[in-house]
Amino acid sequence: MAQVKLTRKQNLIQTLKFVLFSASAGIIQTVTFTLMNELGDLPYWPSYLTALVLSVLWNFTLNRRFTFKSAKNVPIAMLMVAGYYAVFTPASTLWGQALTDIGWNEYLVLFFTMLINLTTEYLFTRFVVYRNSINTNAYARKEKEMKALERYFFSKAGYITKDLNREKFLDSLTPYAKPGGIVFAGDSITEGFAVGEYFAGYPVYNRGIGGDTSAELLARTKAHINALSPSKVFILIGTNDLAHGFPVAEIAQNIQKIVTTIKEDAPGAKIHIISVLPVSNKIILKRNPKILALNELLKGIPDVKYIDVNPEFAGANGDLKPQYTYDGLHLTQQGYARFRELLMPYIEE
Repeated sequence: MAQVKLTRKQNLIQTLKFVLFSASAGIIQTVTFTLMNELGDLPYWPSYLTALVLSVLWNFTLNRRFTFKSAKNVPIAMLMVAGYYAVFTPASTLWGQALTDIGWNEYLVLFFTMLINLTTEYLFTRFVVYRNSINTNAYARKEKEMKALERYFFSKAGYITKDLNREKFLDSLTPYAKPGGIVFAGDSITEGFAVGEYFAGYPVYNRGIGGDTSAELLARTKAHINALSPSKVFILIGTNDLAHGFPVAEIAQNIQKIVTTIKEDAPGAKIHIISVLPVSNKIILKRNPKILALNELLKGIPDVKYIDVNPEFAGANGDLKPQYTYDGLHLTQQGYARFRELLMPYIEE
């Protein structure tokens, strides 16, 4: 894995989290040390060692999960941290005992030692232990999914965002398209599908626009599909409609109208309707039942080929398989590669 490059804000948040968790570990260490030192009347070193071990276990657990968000193998990470403490523990124990022996206050020594511990442990864990595994665990993945969906779905006004320049860009490409090509039309899942590379050697054209609804695709069908005089059309649309809360029946009617519009201007085109992909239910609640209901209606559209890709993309619980998505909605490269395999027979026929 490559080293993660964090922004200034992410570095600051990471540092603050580490300090706060370490402070909580420091409280555990201080309370344990005080109890053993005051009640047990023990020498400095056994009280210090016991308090240190408890605080390290606490700090390691929280920082691994929430500060560095690492999926690094726990035993390996613990061994690396143990290596740090194999050096720090005897050194700090020795200097602590030496300083208290010459008259330093034991709590002042403890505070001084904890400050050094905080600084050096952060540098060691950040740049050695978790250097190449930051933001790789399930907690980080879920956080990334939430942020990606928030950016994708909602603007400040509370509506699905859309790249308005994309439509003008596609308009400008139409004069260069050769008749008889293969057109992919839809929303962001289509827009992100690098059809020119995945179907190299075929005359394919991508007419996907992120944020598009079925009504918006219908409005641009003549300009972005029919104007290309396609031989085949692949349509994948509906996810954003559901995000808006549009009824399933209305979405299916819009897609039926898209099909009718294509047949009017390009009667020889073979039209393919791709099933709306599942989503991760933990991220987008209660969406998959509506997706299944929509797909049932899409199956009934006449004179088209319905391509059901959901059995491949849905896991046992009906959610979009995690290996195929990076945010619970959009596809990873692995997802698109599998998508290409499923569609290739229809490209070739």
